[in-house]
Amino acid sequence: MKYALVWTGSLLLNMYGTTFTCEALSRWQFLINIGFTPDGIFAASTLAVSLLVSWFWNFALQRYFVYRPSAFDPWAIRFVDAFTFKHKNN
Repeated sequence: MKYALVWTGSLLLNMYGTTFTCEALSRWQFLINIGFTPDGIFAASTLAVSLLVSWFWNFALQRYFVYRPSAFDPWAIRFVDAFTFKHKNN
């Protein structure tokens, strides 16, 4: 459950971050003047955003949230149990 949350966040950050960065860089006349094409700007945006997201989002959250016990764990276990029809016998 925790990994799925981090993965979803990574997907959204990469998608919207690449779009925003590409749109912003496409408006810089300087880049066009030095020879960047729209494909080159998109590639640079994708590379920059994916590196930032992988380091500051994926690595950090997997290291400190996904693979360590946290206060979120009981909630995640209950959520997964509800969808897998597992019930504790108390």
